[in-house]
Amino acid sequence: CSETLFTCASCFDESVGQLAQYRRRALKKRPSPPLMFNDYMNCLWCKLGEKECLSLLDAAERAGAEGYCFDDGWYRGEDTRSTPGLGDWIPCDARFGSRTFAQMVKEITSRGLVAGLWTELECCSPYAEAANFPKDWFLTNEGERIFRCGRYYFDLSRNKVREYLLGRIRALYALGIRYIKNDYNGHPGCGCDYPNASPYAGLEQHCRKVHEFYARVGREFPDLILENCASGGMRADARTLENFSSQSISDCEEFEKIPSILNGTLLTLLPEQISVWVYPYPRIFWEMNGESYLTDGYRLERADGGETAFNLVSGFMGNILLSGKIDRADETNFALIQRALALYKEKRDFIASALPVYPLGLARLTDPSAPAAQGLKRGKKVLLAVWRREGEACVNVPMGNIASAEELFSAGDCAFRVLPGALQVTLPARNRAALFEVTLR
Repeated sequence: CSETLFTCASCFDESVGQLAQYRRRALKKRPSPPLMFNDYMNCLWCKLGEKECLSLLDAAERAGAEGYCFDDGWYRGEDTRSTPGLGDWIPCDARFGSRTFAQMVKEITSRGLVAGLWTELECCSPYAEAANFPKDWFLTNEGERIFRCGRYYFDLSRNKVREYLLGRIRALYALGIRYIKNDYNGHPGCGCDYPNASPYAGLEQHCRKVHEFYARVGREFPDLILENCASGGMRADARTLENFSSQSISDCEEFEKIPSILNGTLLTLLPEQISVWVYPYPRIFWEMNGESYLTDGYRLERADGGETAFNLVSGFMGNILLSGKIDRADETNFALIQRALALYKEKRDFIASALPVYPLGLARLTDPSAPAAQGLKRGKKVLLAVWRREGEACVNVPMGNIASAEELFSAGDCAFRVLPGALQVTLPARNRAALFEVTLR
């Protein structure tokens, strides 16, 4: 069955708040996600290794992260141009030099951190051993296995397939894995074979079994945190999110676009549901090989911490999913990361019970000249993020009758004052941000 929600309200913010309150009442509670460091986005880009991962683990621990997630690469060799092992889900010990994957996991858990990894459970590479399973293990169309986006697709309407995947999860759980970032970087098309039914009906039955499968995972492993990634922000429907603790909202590599994405996402998802990539000191994707990008010019561009602060402010509007080459951050930038993560932990309960507000409306992705803001409001308190992208340095943010305002976090380059009905914020450079706590009368 499905539901359509309607609400009557006096303004846009009130209507968004009423829908958020409904979602929160209807939400099937899952374990809250820890503050994870993930080694993929603007970071290792699949090039996992013992030295690289341990360096990032040390930095993540010092920064205040609560877990470390191995992203794509833990299950395959050095060839990153294809995905052998996608569907086998067997760790590749050769990746980690003198240590086995199990020893790498133990290194994380011995520090009191949550160990996690990336999967794409429903998909199978043609190079995997699992690709040799019988044809009826996979979705088919007109009798042939569906092959799209470089992948086959397991048919989860088959009990033997569900048991196989549960067996792989059990093995990973036994190693100490307590967090899975589950991806879905393809699609099987608009239909599949099913006995005495249309292709659409076949796909519907498959989807029902997918939901049943993840519900069973949650019952069997109640302390296993599941993040739904799905190509960075897809499958973000209520039925899917019943079985996942959080939803990745975007794999966008350009940090200055995240405020617009947040504005849109919080119209349909709760703050406690969304995971926001935060990647200070990034290794951008076109410079993913080696560390030649770490030039004096690169360091100078980031010396004031403004880019780092912009990233971190975005994370306060949901769950911070930390990445970036933070092990190469200078003292100024690393101190900002530490300060922001400590503050985030203080505000996490507030975030999980607050309602979205839009004092500047919705910021268009295609209009970076416009300022952006996002608030999370509970009672008279508002946790307010203000971003300057490419527009004017000064912006008046309508807030109503303000009793007090406090700057909680920035790179130290923000000025503000309370005006009648608004908070005036000045950020002198482009792509800068600040976080405030505003108390209303």
